Amino acid sequence: MADIDYPSELPQFNAGKQRRERQGFVVTNPLQGSAYVELRTDDLPVMWDVTITCISALQAQTFLAFLRSVKGGRPFNKSILTEYGFQDYEVAFAQEPREPEQISPNVWRYSATIYAQQFKMPRIPTFITTSSYRVVGA
Repeated sequence: MADIDYPSELPQFNAGKQRRERQGFVVTNPLQGSAYVELRTDDLPVMWDVTITCISALQAQTFLAFLRSVKGGRPFNKSILTEYGFQDYEVAFAQEPREPEQISPNVWRYSATIYAQQFKMPRIPTFITTSSYRVVGA
């Protein structure tokens, strides 16, 4: 993990974040012959478009100090809420929040893109079809 943690006094990334992942395989066009799947890579980084809203001048100044500490793509540790709950990631800014939007005199909104080397998916039960469904593995 990285040696810098996202400060707890800073706001969490807003819930409206969007995740993007690359597909690691290619499927041939089944309408043009036999379909087959070809594995391309196991390197599947994940990216999130995030928004950070600072609700005071002090919070905005603390956020700017944090941005200086991770300048140039330096990674940091951040707990991110996904559909599987909070997961700890080592992330870095792919696009730094350079142009804040002033919402009111002391409220600033920053938009950025962060990435991690791989999306963490917890082990979930898998099902097999027999005369009835049963859980295999947990």
